[in-house]
Amino acid sequence: MFRERNLLLLAAGQFTSRLGDASFHLALIWLAKELTGSKQAMGLVAMLEYLPILLFGALAGVLVDRWDRRRVMLGASLFRAFLMLAVPLAFLAGYRGLAAGAAAAFGLALATSLFTPARDALVPQLVGTGDRVGANALVQVSDQFAWLLGPLVYPLLVPWLGFTWAFLGPALIFLVSWGLLRRLQSPARAQPPARALPPAEGPEALLRGSEAGPPPGAVALAWSELKAGYALAWRRRELRWLLLLTAVNNFFIMGPAIVAMPAYIGLDLGLPAIYLGLIESVLAAGMILGSFTIIRWKPRIGMGKLWLFGMAADGLTYVPMLLGPPFRWLVPIIFVHALFIPWITVYRISIVQRAVAPALQGRAFAFVGMAVVGMTALASGVTGLLLGIIPTHTLFGTWGFFGMCCGLVGFAVPSLRRL
Repeated sequence: MFRERNLLLLAAGQFTSRLGDASFHLALIWLAKELTGSKQAMGLVAMLEYLPILLFGALAGVLVDRWDRRRVMLGASLFRAFLMLAVPLAFLAGYRGLAAGAAAAFGLALATSLFTPARDALVPQLVGTGDRVGANALVQVSDQFAWLLGPLVYPLLVPWLGFTWAFLGPALIFLVSWGLLRRLQSPARAQPPARALPPAEGPEALLRGSEAGPPPGAVALAWSELKAGYALAWRRRELRWLLLLTAVNNFFIMGPAIVAMPAYIGLDLGLPAIYLGLIESVLAAGMILGSFTIIRWKPRIGMGKLWLFGMAADGLTYVPMLLGPPFRWLVPIIFVHALFIPWITVYRISIVQRAVAPALQGRAFAFVGMAVVGMTALASGVTGLLLGIIPTHTLFGTWGFFGMCCGLVGFAVPSLRRL
């Protein structure tokens, strides 16, 4: 696996792409804090950073299944680089509010709605019948290393460049990602051709992996492809439950992670931005260790049970936040929490890759992205509003308990346990 040049290039391109995402995310949240000092404003801009995936994720999945997946990732990286350059230019032109950062967040999320499902659908085509779980874990490790380093980029640039011009850092990182992905050579059959669905066949024909290729581009074809994706998500009981539990779990887990954590550190504890960067790096370090555990450990338990256990443990580790811990105790709490995040992401990706035919994987992963990132957008907005009336640590611990319940509910679904 570690000798596969294309897989390593994909992991490297993913690393730099996520590095740009991580540094931009911290830049945007902290910019909102500096300009407004409002938890509600921090929640609003975080919501704009993720909302487009909920709105346009299904269409993005159709495009990923139709287009060459490597080219999709290249275009997304280049587009995000230009967006990051636009933020300081907008401030230079006199726009001093949050509008420029919010618009960049919206556009970046549009590009991410294409990049992520293209990445996950490309992995099986790069490794063939090899170790897909290990390959997914390697890609996730690159993602987590980015979250380890990304939060440090923006705080280091701020003293030299200021809060707005430090956006140049993420712009350069996205350009590096584009250069790495250009060197990746897609397999000859990397992009399964799209096909229209004859009325007698429906989406099951695509689930069997049949391939025929009418010329893409027609509105009718796009509509048929979109319906096939929705039919897949609705008719497959295990996929329907996977998407539902993913959405509900992310609503309870990601709102605190995205909005409540900066609010707790910056406003409740009164600490500077470098402490938020440190806790994000601790989070990434825990995820890296969890991912390497998956690579090294090959359990005989089904992936569905491992995924559900990871979800339950992930929520449970937020419950100690009810005590309102000081920063020195926050570090071990978040590290233990992070150990179980790869159990959710890696096994969920591997389940979808095994259960869904290649011709529909772009749409399947787009739906997963809508459940994850789309619900993160809603949770960010709701969390920002609730923090005006509920103590931050109380919301953290309570929502962690509900996140744990999602995993426990999943164990009651036989089709999930058998995955």
